[in-house]
Amino acid sequence: MWDTPAPEQCQCFTTRSNPPTTFDPTYTSNVTAKQKEGVSCSVIDPGIRAQCDPPMDVLFVSDASDSITREVLPTCYSNNQVISCGTNPQPANMIAVYDEYAKARNFAKKFMSYFVIAPNAVKLGYLAFTKDVVLTRQDGKQVCANEIAADGTGFNFATDSAVEYDNCNPPYAVSADLQAVLASDASTAARSIDMKYYRGGTKMFLGMSIARQVLESEKADGRSQLVIFVTDGLDSFAPQLLAQAAELKKNGVRIVTIAAGMFLFIQWLI
Repeated sequence: MWDTPAPEQCQCFTTRSNPPTTFDPTYTSNVTAKQKEGVSCSVIDPGIRAQCDPPMDVLFVSDASDSITREVLPTCYSNNQVISCGTNPQPANMIAVYDEYAKARNFAKKFMSYFVIAPNAVKLGYLAFTKDVVLTRQDGKQVCANEIAADGTGFNFATDSAVEYDNCNPPYAVSADLQAVLASDASTAARSIDMKYYRGGTKMFLGMSIARQVLESEKADGRSQLVIFVTDGLDSFAPQLLAQAAELKKNGVRIVTIAAGMFLFIQWLI
Protein backbone atom coordinates (compact mmCIF):
# COMPACT_ATOMS: atom_id res chain seq x y z
CA MET A 1 0.00 0.00 0.00
CA TRP A 2 1.46 3.36 -0.99
CA ASP A 3 0.55 6.88 -2.08
CA THR A 4 0.96 8.07 -5.64
CA PRO A 5 2.33 11.52 -6.42
CA ALA A 6 -0.08 14.42 -6.29
CA PRO A 7 -2.96 14.30 -6.44
CA GLU A 8 -2.55 11.78 -3.64
CA GLN A 9 -4.39 8.51 -4.12
CA CYS A 10 -4.13 5.39 -2.00
CA GLN A 11 -3.21 2.24 -3.93
CA CYS A 12 -4.07 -1.20 -2.53
CA PHE A 13 -2.72 -4.58 -3.63
CA THR A 14 -5.29 -7.32 -4.19
CA THR A 15 -2.64 -10.07 -3.96
CA ARG A 16 1.14 -10.31 -4.01
CA SER A 17 1.31 -10.62 -7.78
CA ASN A 18 -1.72 -8.77 -9.09
CA PRO A 19 -1.63 -5.04 -9.80
CA PRO A 20 -3.11 -2.67 -7.24
CA THR A 21 -6.68 -1.48 -7.37
CA THR A 22 -7.16 1.78 -9.23
CA PHE A 23 -8.78 3.52 -6.31
CA ASP A 24 -9.25 3.44 -2.58
CA PRO A 25 -12.91 4.17 -1.68
CA THR A 26 -11.75 6.27 1.27
CA TYR A 27 -9.82 8.76 -0.82
CA THR A 28 -11.20 8.55 -4.33
CA SER A 29 -13.26 11.42 -5.71
CA ASN A 30 -15.06 8.98 -8.03
CA VAL A 31 -18.60 9.03 -6.61
CA THR A 32 -19.73 6.11 -8.78
CA ALA A 33 -16.89 3.97 -7.42
CA LYS A 34 -17.76 4.91 -3.85
CA GLN A 35 -21.39 3.94 -4.33
CA LYS A 36 -20.51 0.66 -6.01
CA GLU A 37 -17.52 -0.47 -3.95
CA GLY A 38 -18.00 0.94 -0.45
CA VAL A 39 -16.79 3.66 1.81
CA SER A 40 -13.70 2.39 3.63
CA CYS A 41 -10.51 0.44 3.05
CA SER A 42 -8.45 -1.24 5.79
CA VAL A 43 -5.13 -3.00 5.31
CA ILE A 44 -4.91 -6.69 6.20
CA ASP A 45 -1.41 -8.18 6.26
CA PRO A 46 0.23 -4.83 5.45
CA GLY A 47 1.81 -4.62 2.04
CA ILE A 48 0.04 -7.71 0.73
CA ARG A 49 -3.60 -6.86 0.22
CA ALA A 50 -6.43 -4.59 1.31
CA GLN A 51 -10.00 -5.50 2.16
CA CYS A 52 -12.69 -2.99 1.33
CA ASP A 53 -16.09 -2.77 3.00
CA PRO A 54 -18.87 -2.60 0.43
CA PRO A 55 -22.48 -2.10 1.51
CA MET A 56 -23.41 -5.78 1.71
CA ASP A 57 -25.65 -8.22 3.59
CA VAL A 58 -23.82 -11.46 4.45
CA LEU A 59 -25.74 -14.41 5.85
CA PHE A 60 -24.05 -17.63 7.01
CA VAL A 61 -26.26 -20.71 6.73
CA SER A 62 -24.37 -23.42 8.61
CA ASP A 63 -24.95 -27.15 8.85
CA ALA A 64 -25.01 -28.35 12.47
CA SER A 65 -26.24 -31.89 11.78
CA ASP A 66 -24.80 -35.03 13.35
CA SER A 67 -22.72 -35.73 10.27
CA ILE A 68 -20.39 -32.81 11.01
CA THR A 69 -21.04 -32.01 14.67
CA ARG A 70 -19.03 -33.65 17.44
CA GLU A 71 -19.17 -31.72 20.70
CA VAL A 72 -16.45 -33.33 22.80
CA LEU A 73 -15.06 -36.65 21.60
CA PRO A 74 -14.14 -37.45 18.01
CA THR A 75 -15.87 -40.07 15.90
CA CYS A 76 -13.44 -42.70 14.67
CA TYR A 77 -13.58 -44.55 11.36
CA SER A 78 -11.82 -47.54 9.89
CA ASN A 79 -12.56 -48.61 6.31
CA ASN A 80 -15.45 -46.14 6.28
CA GLN A 81 -17.04 -47.87 9.28
CA VAL A 82 -17.53 -46.22 12.70
CA ILE A 83 -15.42 -47.91 15.38
CA SER A 84 -14.57 -47.18 19.00
CA CYS A 85 -11.79 -44.62 19.36
CA GLY A 86 -10.48 -46.79 22.19
CA THR A 87 -10.03 -49.83 19.97
CA ASN A 88 -6.88 -51.70 21.01
CA PRO A 89 -4.79 -52.32 19.04
CA GLN A 90 -5.64 -49.23 17.04
CA PRO A 91 -6.10 -49.94 13.31
CA ALA A 92 -3.41 -48.35 11.18
CA ASN A 93 -6.04 -46.71 8.96
CA MET A 94 -8.20 -45.30 11.80
CA ILE A 95 -9.32 -41.70 11.27
CA ALA A 96 -10.61 -39.47 14.08
CA VAL A 97 -13.11 -36.81 13.01
CA TYR A 98 -13.47 -33.81 15.31
CA ASP A 99 -16.03 -31.04 15.43
CA GLU A 100 -16.37 -29.45 12.00
CA TYR A 101 -19.16 -27.18 13.23
CA ALA A 102 -16.75 -25.45 15.60
CA LYS A 103 -14.41 -24.90 12.66
CA ALA A 104 -17.29 -23.43 10.67
CA ARG A 105 -18.06 -20.99 13.48
CA ASN A 106 -14.41 -19.97 13.76
CA PHE A 107 -14.33 -19.40 10.02
CA ALA A 108 -17.41 -17.16 10.27
CA LYS A 109 -15.72 -15.09 12.97
CA LYS A 110 -12.51 -14.77 10.99
CA PHE A 111 -14.47 -13.76 7.92
CA MET A 112 -16.32 -11.14 9.97
CA SER A 113 -13.04 -9.69 11.28
CA TYR A 114 -12.06 -8.65 7.76
CA PHE A 115 -14.97 -6.21 7.49
CA VAL A 116 -16.47 -3.21 9.19
CA ILE A 117 -19.82 -4.37 10.58
CA ALA A 118 -22.07 -1.31 10.49
CA PRO A 119 -25.44 -0.23 9.06
CA ASN A 120 -23.84 1.51 6.08
CA ALA A 121 -21.17 -1.16 5.47
CA VAL A 122 -21.46 -4.93 6.04
CA LYS A 123 -24.35 -6.44 7.99
CA LEU A 124 -23.84 -10.07 9.01
CA GLY A 125 -26.12 -12.85 10.24
CA TYR A 126 -25.80 -16.50 11.21
CA LEU A 127 -28.30 -19.36 10.93
CA ALA A 128 -27.78 -23.02 11.84
CA PHE A 129 -29.82 -25.99 10.71
CA THR A 130 -30.29 -29.64 11.57
CA LYS A 131 -33.84 -30.98 11.27
CA ASP A 132 -34.67 -27.60 12.79
CA VAL A 133 -33.48 -24.16 11.75
CA VAL A 134 -32.22 -21.88 14.51
CA LEU A 135 -31.84 -18.11 14.59
CA THR A 136 -30.90 -15.56 17.24
CA ARG A 137 -33.56 -13.11 18.39
CA GLN A 138 -32.94 -9.46 19.20
CA ASP A 139 -32.74 -10.33 22.91
CA GLY A 140 -29.94 -12.83 22.19
CA LYS A 141 -32.04 -15.95 22.74
CA GLN A 142 -31.67 -18.74 20.21
CA VAL A 143 -34.97 -20.10 18.96
CA CYS A 144 -36.16 -22.54 16.32
CA ALA A 145 -38.00 -21.18 13.31
CA ASN A 146 -39.43 -24.15 11.39
CA GLU A 147 -42.91 -22.71 11.19
CA ILE A 148 -41.63 -19.53 9.53
CA ALA A 149 -39.25 -21.52 7.33
CA ALA A 150 -42.14 -23.58 5.96
CA ASP A 151 -43.40 -20.51 4.10
CA GLY A 152 -42.61 -20.79 0.42
CA THR A 153 -41.40 -24.40 0.58
CA GLY A 154 -44.60 -26.14 -0.52
CA PHE A 155 -44.97 -27.73 2.92
CA ASN A 156 -47.75 -26.92 5.40
CA PHE A 157 -46.44 -26.60 8.94
CA ALA A 158 -49.73 -27.76 10.44
CA THR A 159 -49.89 -31.00 8.47
CA ASP A 160 -46.47 -31.93 7.02
CA SER A 161 -43.93 -33.79 9.16
CA ALA A 162 -41.12 -32.52 6.91
CA VAL A 163 -41.23 -29.14 8.67
CA GLU A 164 -42.26 -30.13 12.18
CA TYR A 165 -40.00 -29.33 15.15
CA ASP A 166 -37.60 -32.13 15.98
CA ASN A 167 -35.38 -31.15 18.92
CA CYS A 168 -36.67 -27.76 20.03
CA ASN A 169 -38.81 -26.39 22.83
CA PRO A 170 -40.86 -23.18 23.02
CA PRO A 171 -40.64 -20.29 22.64
CA TYR A 172 -40.36 -20.48 18.88
CA ALA A 173 -39.46 -17.72 16.46
CA VAL A 174 -42.11 -15.38 15.09
CA SER A 175 -41.99 -13.41 11.85
CA ALA A 176 -40.78 -10.26 13.61
CA ASP A 177 -37.62 -12.11 14.68
CA LEU A 178 -36.41 -12.19 11.08
CA GLN A 179 -35.64 -8.47 11.36
CA ALA A 180 -32.92 -9.19 13.95
CA VAL A 181 -31.06 -11.88 11.97
CA LEU A 182 -28.72 -9.46 10.19
CA ALA A 183 -26.59 -7.68 12.78
CA SER A 184 -25.17 -4.22 12.15
CA ASP A 185 -22.59 -4.36 14.96
CA ALA A 186 -19.77 -6.83 15.52
CA SER A 187 -20.64 -7.89 19.08
CA THR A 188 -24.19 -8.89 18.15
CA ALA A 189 -22.95 -10.77 15.10
CA ALA A 190 -20.34 -12.62 17.17
CA ARG A 191 -22.94 -13.66 19.75
CA SER A 192 -25.16 -15.15 17.06
CA ILE A 193 -22.20 -17.16 15.72
CA ASP A 194 -21.57 -18.59 19.20
CA MET A 195 -24.72 -20.65 18.89
CA LYS A 196 -25.19 -23.72 21.06
CA TYR A 197 -25.28 -27.11 19.44
CA TYR A 198 -28.51 -28.44 18.00
CA ARG A 199 -27.92 -32.04 16.95
CA GLY A 200 -30.00 -34.03 14.54
CA GLY A 201 -30.51 -34.78 10.88
CA THR A 202 -30.21 -32.44 7.93
CA LYS A 203 -32.87 -30.21 6.38
CA MET A 204 -30.88 -27.64 4.46
CA PHE A 205 -33.93 -26.18 2.78
CA LEU A 206 -35.19 -24.83 6.13
CA GLY A 207 -32.03 -22.78 6.58
CA MET A 208 -32.13 -21.53 3.01
CA SER A 209 -35.81 -20.61 3.33
CA ILE A 210 -35.08 -18.39 6.33
CA ALA A 211 -32.13 -16.88 4.46
CA ARG A 212 -34.38 -16.11 1.49
CA GLN A 213 -37.00 -14.42 3.66
CA VAL A 214 -34.46 -12.37 5.63
CA LEU A 215 -32.66 -11.12 2.53
CA GLU A 216 -35.91 -10.35 0.72
CA SER A 217 -36.99 -8.13 3.61
CA GLU A 218 -33.58 -6.42 3.79
CA LYS A 219 -33.09 -5.86 0.06
CA ALA A 220 -32.11 -2.26 -0.70
CA ASP A 221 -30.66 -0.34 -3.62
CA GLY A 222 -26.88 -0.18 -3.55
CA ARG A 223 -26.45 -3.21 -1.27
CA SER A 224 -25.30 -6.60 -2.53
CA GLN A 225 -26.34 -9.81 -0.79
CA LEU A 226 -24.37 -12.98 -0.12
CA VAL A 227 -25.21 -16.37 1.41
CA ILE A 228 -22.28 -18.44 2.67
CA PHE A 229 -23.57 -21.99 2.85
CA VAL A 230 -21.51 -24.38 5.01
CA THR A 231 -22.44 -28.06 4.71
CA ASP A 232 -21.23 -31.59 4.08
CA GLY A 233 -23.68 -31.87 1.22
CA LEU A 234 -25.88 -34.64 2.63
CA ASP A 235 -29.58 -33.73 2.55
CA SER A 236 -32.86 -35.60 2.65
CA PHE A 237 -34.74 -32.86 0.79
CA ALA A 238 -32.48 -31.94 -2.11
CA PRO A 239 -35.25 -30.74 -4.50
CA GLN A 240 -36.56 -28.32 -1.87
CA LEU A 241 -33.03 -27.07 -1.18
CA LEU A 242 -32.37 -26.42 -4.86
CA ALA A 243 -35.72 -24.63 -5.20
CA GLN A 244 -34.80 -22.26 -2.36
CA ALA A 245 -31.37 -21.65 -3.88
CA ALA A 246 -32.99 -20.85 -7.23
CA GLU A 247 -35.24 -18.27 -5.57
CA LEU A 248 -32.26 -16.65 -3.86
CA LYS A 249 -30.35 -16.45 -7.13
CA LYS A 250 -33.40 -15.04 -8.91
CA ASN A 251 -33.40 -12.26 -6.31
CA GLY A 252 -29.77 -11.45 -7.12
CA VAL A 253 -28.26 -13.18 -4.08
CA ARG A 254 -24.85 -14.75 -4.59
CA ILE A 255 -24.39 -18.17 -2.95
CA VAL A 256 -20.95 -19.43 -1.94
CA THR A 257 -20.82 -23.05 -0.74
CA ILE A 258 -18.09 -24.26 1.61
CA ALA A 259 -17.65 -27.99 2.12
CA ALA A 260 -17.32 -29.21 5.72
CA GLY A 261 -17.13 -32.60 7.35
CA MET A 262 -15.42 -35.88 6.61
CA PHE A 263 -17.70 -37.31 3.93
CA LEU A 264 -18.85 -34.91 1.23
CA PHE A 265 -21.85 -35.56 -0.97
CA ILE A 266 -20.86 -33.18 -3.74
CA GLN A 267 -23.97 -33.73 -5.86
CA TRP A 268 -26.01 -31.69 -3.37
CA LEU A 269 -23.50 -28.86 -2.92
CA ILE A 270 -24.99 -25.87 -4.72
